[in-house]
Amino acid sequence: MAITSLPFLSYIQNINIDKHVKFNRNNCEENLKIKIIVPLLEALGWDLLNDMDFERSNIDIIILNNGNPSFVVEIKSWGKITDKPILNQCFEYAIKSKVKWILLTNGQQSEVYYTPHLDPKIPSQPRPVFEFNFRQLLQDQKVFEDLLKYIGKDSFAKGCIELHKKIETDHIDFKELSRSIVHKVKGKGISDSQILEEIDKHNPFVRDSINKLWQGFKALVEKNQDILNIEYGTKEITLKVNPVLIGRRSVPLIRINFSQGKTWLYKPGWYQINCGNIHTLLKQIKQQPSHKNWAKEILELLDRGIIEIRRSLAKIRK
Repeated sequence: MAITSLPFLSYIQNINIDKHVKFNRNNCEENLKIKIIVPLLEALGWDLLNDMDFERSNIDIIILNNGNPSFVVEIKSWGKITDKPILNQCFEYAIKSKVKWILLTNGQQSEVYYTPHLDPKIPSQPRPVFEFNFRQLLQDQKVFEDLLKYIGKDSFAKGCIELHKKIETDHIDFKELSRSIVHKVKGKGISDSQILEEIDKHNPFVRDSINKLWQGFKALVEKNQDILNIEYGTKEITLKVNPVLIGRRSVPLIRINFSQGKTWLYKPGWYQINCGNIHTLLKQIKQQPSHKNWAKEILELLDRGIIEIRRSLAKIRK
């Protein structure tokens, strides 16, 4: 019979990890799975007979919702480090099965990941949507209540509303993070006064055009801090898409080199976010100022690009 709610919390408080799980050996995955993880999943409303499939495609547990894979559970021995290769294994199955959620646990520490945020080609460790440890589960009932809200069966029946809210909140929180990143990078790169010095070296027409474009970049980032940032180099600035939005490194779009008074486009960046048509239109504009509306035309296309970037990111998140 399934262990639920307060009975589950009472149950795990009686578990002695050394005596009941580890047994003085390194490999204790089965004990952890049977004695802690499966009872936890049952307490969250998942049925052992109908909702759990074991050892499918080398994944420890597949959670089924109405017969369809809903999230994967990968279990490692107590305290064993859960690293990028383990995530990649889950990611590959999740992509093939169109599963959006992964629970990765070593008993001591557990993490839930959103599949669209993972990319095996990127060496950095992605951020979990939320995480908890065994001690918190023992001492704080709110942790269990959060688990019900995020990965309980009722939550999945309602379309994982709370999980998606959590992701959106992380994106909002990232606005402040992106601001601090911009300021830190800016401090190591070219300063505003140095930019003005470089611009002043050009003739008045080039100077005014480059200055308008620079100011336009800053205005775009101010209005779109949730998706854009500016990276400051030694002689240039680069407009980029924030990395956390798509689980990758920041994506460069366009650069201004102030000493040369010209721009460069990053073709791979535009195509990576499915906006190749904007790159094609921008490419038709000369790299250096060529007429009085040069900066205006670039900024208008960037405005269009931002609309398409948002559409592209919305599709990635689905």
